[in-house]
Amino acid sequence: MDERHTNKRGNDAAHEYAQTTLGSYRTVWDHFAEAQQRQERLAQDFFEDTMSHLRTQAERNLSTSEELVEQAQKGHEANQILLKELAKESANAYEEFLDSLFLYYRESVRATEMGTTI
Repeated sequence: MDERHTNKRGNDAAHEYAQTTLGSYRTVWDHFAEAQQRQERLAQDFFEDTMSHLRTQAERNLSTSEELVEQAQKGHEANQILLKELAKESANAYEEFLDSLFLYYRESVRATEMGTTI
């Protein structure tokens, strides 16, 4: 009976060791699974934050581009108005210059007809 008792104690000890080892492996596995889930959440959060930042940046770039286009159009319109005004003023100045030449010519003709010089 001693041998049976010794075998039973050995079997009980082996069973207890196996249960303890199994419990340790389960604990390690649970910690590993939790760590992996945390890592997945961190990666997902990082990805979502990055995408949100890129989306915001793209929207700002689009808005800035639209503002630049609008400013360029306003500048172009202002330049067109300025060019029209300059052309009009230039034409008026040239017209006045030609009028002064014709006036000088008429006065010269009149002075010649009257026998005087200007």
